[in-house]
Amino acid sequence: EGGVLTVEARHTDNGSTAGTEVRVGDTGCGIAESERQKIFDPFYTTRDRGTGLGLAVVNRIINAYGGRLQLESDHGRGSVFTVWLPVRRTEALAAGHERGGRGNGQNPRVG
Repeated sequence: EGGVLTVEARHTDNGSTAGTEVRVGDTGCGIAESERQKIFDPFYTTRDRGTGLGLAVVNRIINAYGGRLQLESDHGRGSVFTVWLPVRRTEALAAGHERGGRGNGQNPRVG
């Protein structure tokens, strides 16, 4: 309550794989080290309600698309989840970017 939520997105390219990175962070209470090792496990939860499947399912989907989900957290200071997904550029889109345009108006495809 009363914290700050930030969302950032950017294109990344390490020379061999282009991708899109989305970072979602907060200034909340953070996640204890003992819990960080478990939060991506199915059915793990610290809440009274819920199944503990949310992060496990999200992580599995991201991995299936060749991406990754990472967590940075300081207990008592907040957390940042980073989702990275590879981007497959279509030839038409790449040609548009080379000319400084927006290509064919379609978004890059994930996968």
